Amino acid sequence: MGRDVLSRSLAALAAELEALRKEEFRAGVRALPTWFEEGEDPELIVHHQARRKIHEAQRDTLRGVRQRLDGLGAALSQDGAAWEAERAMHDRLVDRLASTTSALPASVEVAQGPSTPLLSTTIDAYLSRKREDEVGKAHVDGLPRRFRGFIEHVGDKPIDQYTASDLQSFTSTLARVPATWSKEAEIKDLSARAASEWNIARRQPLPRMSETTIRLGYARPIRTWFAWLALEHRFPNPFAGMRLAVPKSAKNSVRRKPLTMPELTRWLAYAERQSRPDDRFLPLLGFLTGARIAELVFTQARDLRQFGDAWALSLAEPLIVDGREVRRPLKNANSARLVALHDTLVEAGFIKWAMDRPPNGWLFPHLHQADIVRPSDTASKRMSRSMKAAGVHEPLVKVFHSLRHNSRDWLERVVKLPDSIVRRQMGHAAEDTAETYGEDPLLPEEVQRIARAPLPEDLDITPYLPRKGRR
Repeated sequence: MGRDVLSRSLAALAAELEALRKEEFRAGVRALPTWFEEGEDPELIVHHQARRKIHEAQRDTLRGVRQRLDGLGAALSQDGAAWEAERAMHDRLVDRLASTTSALPASVEVAQGPSTPLLSTTIDAYLSRKREDEVGKAHVDGLPRRFRGFIEHVGDKPIDQYTASDLQSFTSTLARVPATWSKEAEIKDLSARAASEWNIARRQPLPRMSETTIRLGYARPIRTWFAWLALEHRFPNPFAGMRLAVPKSAKNSVRRKPLTMPELTRWLAYAERQSRPDDRFLPLLGFLTGARIAELVFTQARDLRQFGDAWALSLAEPLIVDGREVRRPLKNANSARLVALHDTLVEAGFIKWAMDRPPNGWLFPHLHQADIVRPSDTASKRMSRSMKAAGVHEPLVKVFHSLRHNSRDWLERVVKLPDSIVRRQMGHAAEDTAETYGEDPLLPEEVQRIARAPLPEDLDITPYLPRKGRR
């Protein structure tokens, strides 16, 4: 090969390199972060972020090709004798560059790995895993409807083909869906989009889902589902680190409030006069333990534990029903715990009464009669009626669950217990995973500390205390 041919080839290569440098620079500029004003459309933000990733990939690909051609040019200029072999390599690289750059402006070609399953086919395996983790049955039973609603809205795709905008779109639509979507006969079988349109078309639209329901009832289970799928199938979780925006059209969340001490005193005075054990003891137990009503409903005499002269309820073991072990219905793994019982429950006769029950019998058998399908729902309705009769009920705001707020306030502000002890008594998760090490369950001395804790000064529980001539 003549020197003039080599020179022309090197000149052409230099021109190609210069063109690559310019294209790489433009791709780098397009990959720079975009700043958004507060309140910007979330879906637009997600779109720009996705385009930025494409341009970053384009920039990196062009940079790699340019560096390889740079090396080729250096080799050519140093050794003309190797020209024929290097020219063949050059041709292959140029052909590869042409095919790559032609596809990059629209999207970045990614090497295809093994095919991933459709999202709908993963539901059963995920639910089985949740049941193995002993997640509450009611929670798991409600997941299929949420998952199917998401799939109906954004489509049933391979699991690695979803993007953050899919979840944002579903969330934005839910903000227009009636809160009674799963119960309203006319719309319970409709998609989220159809249900929202049905509601908007009404002369008097039904109340919409609250932000809390959307975030915790729908978005969080879907995000947890995808986190599991990403680990199982080794693909990037599209919702990791995503900042979800719930539109203002969603109903404001109702915040439950604790009862005032006069209100709690009035309710306890009313409850103590009731003849049924559940009506009499559940309000007192709710405040002194901070336990959820479903946790208290599914207790048996065998759950009682004694630590010296202090008592506790164990919610960590299975129940015995009809001679067989069955899983205790709990909200989550943190709910399986030891719950300290205050000495007031000894004075009120609860411990003696509970110990007299059959070991494998329900503490509150009236709530487990054959015609009762959901004992905790029945108990909630009875407690609502009791609160109304005592004049302390406020729909959605002051309910039995308010006693958990009262209990936590009491343990933190009056008793001044460390947060780690309060969390374990209440069954709350630690904010930092490392904080949970060595803290489960309550230690015997911690059970005794809660049992002897001073009560709020303005709370009157004397109706429960023994008096001369009382039963």
